[in-house]
Amino acid sequence: MESRIKPTIITALIAAFSAALLFLMLCFVLHITPFGDKTFLYEDMKQQYVDFFAYYSNVWHGKDGFFYSKNCGLGADMLGIWAYYLTSPFLFMFVFIPDVYYATAVTFLIMLKIAAATGTTSVFFSYVQQSFFYLKKNALDKSGSNILVSVAFAFSGWMIANMTNIMWLDAVIMMPVVLIGFFKMMRGEKKGSVVYIVSVMFMVVMNYYIAAMIMMFLGVFAVLMVLFGTGELICSENAVTDSDLSFGTRAAKFLKFIAATLGSLVLDAWFLVPTVRSLMGSNKDHLGDNAGALDGYLPSSEAVGKFISPFSVIPKLFSMSYDSLEIMEGMPNIYFGAVLIIPCIIFFLNEKINKKIKQLMGAFLFVIMMFFSIKPLNTLAHGGTEAYGYLYRYSFIFSFVCLMLVYLCLANIDGIKTKSVLMSGAIAFALAIVGFLSKPGFMSLKAWIVNVFILIFAVAILVIYVQFHDGDKAGTEAKKVGDDTCNNATCISSKILMGMLTVVFVLVIITDISMNFISIYRNSSMNAETVSGYMAKCRETEERLEAINQLTKEETGVAYRIESLSPRTPNDALHYGYPGTTTYNSLLKIQNRLFMYKLGFNDNGLYTSYDDNNTECADAILGIKYILKSDGRQGQNINDVGILKEGQTTLSKCVTENLNVLSAEYISDEKIPALLELIKDAQNPFEAQEILWNEFTGREDTIFEAAECERIEAGFKENSAEDTEDSGMIVRYKVRSAADGELYFYMNRDKSEERSLAVYVNDVLVSGYGNASCQKVLNLGYYSEGEELELIIEEYDGFRSLPSEPVVVTELAEKLRVR
Repeated sequence: MESRIKPTIITALIAAFSAALLFLMLCFVLHITPFGDKTFLYEDMKQQYVDFFAYYSNVWHGKDGFFYSKNCGLGADMLGIWAYYLTSPFLFMFVFIPDVYYATAVTFLIMLKIAAATGTTSVFFSYVQQSFFYLKKNALDKSGSNILVSVAFAFSGWMIANMTNIMWLDAVIMMPVVLIGFFKMMRGEKKGSVVYIVSVMFMVVMNYYIAAMIMMFLGVFAVLMVLFGTGELICSENAVTDSDLSFGTRAAKFLKFIAATLGSLVLDAWFLVPTVRSLMGSNKDHLGDNAGALDGYLPSSEAVGKFISPFSVIPKLFSMSYDSLEIMEGMPNIYFGAVLIIPCIIFFLNEKINKKIKQLMGAFLFVIMMFFSIKPLNTLAHGGTEAYGYLYRYSFIFSFVCLMLVYLCLANIDGIKTKSVLMSGAIAFALAIVGFLSKPGFMSLKAWIVNVFILIFAVAILVIYVQFHDGDKAGTEAKKVGDDTCNNATCISSKILMGMLTVVFVLVIITDISMNFISIYRNSSMNAETVSGYMAKCRETEERLEAINQLTKEETGVAYRIESLSPRTPNDALHYGYPGTTTYNSLLKIQNRLFMYKLGFNDNGLYTSYDDNNTECADAILGIKYILKSDGRQGQNINDVGILKEGQTTLSKCVTENLNVLSAEYISDEKIPALLELIKDAQNPFEAQEILWNEFTGREDTIFEAAECERIEAGFKENSAEDTEDSGMIVRYKVRSAADGELYFYMNRDKSEERSLAVYVNDVLVSGYGNASCQKVLNLGYYSEGEELELIIEEYDGFRSLPSEPVVVTELAEKLRVR
């Protein structure tokens, strides 16, 4: 056993180091920190995860709560955040790193996880070679193929496209270890069940979401093993007859797999039960009241699943096939190296590999492809819900299986014939032609040409290698029978040439996966944050918070909130440790989103965000005492000329204080259900705000005075002379302010139906309206009593009607100052 462990560890370490080195070299080429100002802070890494890392550090340093944080939106139970985002042991590094350096730290975090995935994959292939397939040669003889294929998996399409969805990678890192345990258990090896149960337990804790997908497809594979009669042995040289491994025996092994899996989940109950409870009411829960909120009010940001043809997936096998629309509309990420497509196909033609194994692996790949193609199966793979972007989050399994076939093929090199290489090359070229003819918009002609040359190189190298391998084998056999026609010089030349071919093959693979990495990064990082920008924003926010702390250090027992008009992300409050109202995460409570939406804040389908278009009353009831602004910025309102609202004062150049706010304790996460019940009959945000103000203060104030709003004209746009399907409608209103003060606008939509509208005041565009970008209270500016304006609403979506009549009110702000 010790003789096997040592070469396994050495090979895994070399593989992991190789992956880390290649990753850093690519960062150097792309000028990614620490080699430049570019970063991996894009998409959700920018919008969510870095802020969660800061929260992680804050908890370790006693600055925030583990189970509950008042800094996460309106306050939140944090167990779900920990379970989904923060269980990785790799995150411990952030405890010791100041947040201003997180942009660079993320580069090394990704590097470590890619290296770890390479290492565990290498360990799995070593196990496959040494213990399962009984290959003739020892581990070190096949270490080259092991390292190459392991690195290829770490740089496969899914891994690189999702390297910024950092929490998913931990389950993928554990997957090869789970597979080792699975095969050990199925083959009855010593401690096989223990290895399997423990590894599944760890994988679930690392990331239960991706772990569930892995376990689902492992179950499918176990069923196929029973059906195809391949429960123990795979290599043809050790194959057993059907009578030696009966269906009953195979079924018993499957039941053992089920029992061990259930056992691991029971042992994880301490983690899973609280996690499931934390998911109730979140964006992941579409039942009960949540279904009503999503159907009746909140827009959806879910990617819509679809039926697809297996042929439409073919282009994703090739290099540089990343789709810039990947998140919402892209195809499965199944790239594992264009140059490795050919040995993957050769697997099915390899004479040394058992026919049943070919059938088993072919059937498994077919099943995965059916999950891609059939919408209900794809939804099932995502836990029965539509994914919030990235429709095929399990596609790494396809790549891993293909690379397993590549490794088995290369490990059984004696079974590869020149004819097989040529046939596989022809099939690979046919796939390229089919992919090209499907005209995928995400692949350029240049990319297809590069892929064709990669295939040509692969075929040429493999043909020459097989020819020389067969010659070398023949020479060895001749020596055994005393034929010394193959002299030492010839044999040495042959070995040198084979070594050179191996080097060329490796270089082609490195070039292949490097081009794909560069393509994915450039497509994904167009809106990435820079190191300098990130550090400047961190310092700016911390300075402003420190200014507030200095000005309020003598205040005690006052609960208030802070909001930013120019946040780095929606999770600034969680990152910097101050109570706010806005947050963004996959586990955000839908009722919290609905509450803010009913107060007139915009919900974009992911979260509801604060902005200063809303009323002083909204700030007052939410307890927002301080507002952070960019340098010299005074607000976002239509009348923004540096004039504060009546109830505001300037604490510093970039901090505004609301003078009349209630305690933030009136509104918190646990109180939201009761508050929603209180405002359920409110017809608009102004009614809801007034109800809450009077409830909290015990008064019966009239906070908003309705303006006179008379519809004076409704017709079609000037370039649309008649009522046609594509014609747009214009509605004009004459509005007369009922009192002195800020004038506010709101218009309900028809449930959650998205509209394309535009709001104008006196022919000046105020805002688009009616969709996930803007469905909120708008500040039309300060107007005196009796002052008139023309309100114009245009529609661009062909509905030829408005979703509802607009509501325009004046806020009687002086009522807020009498308490």
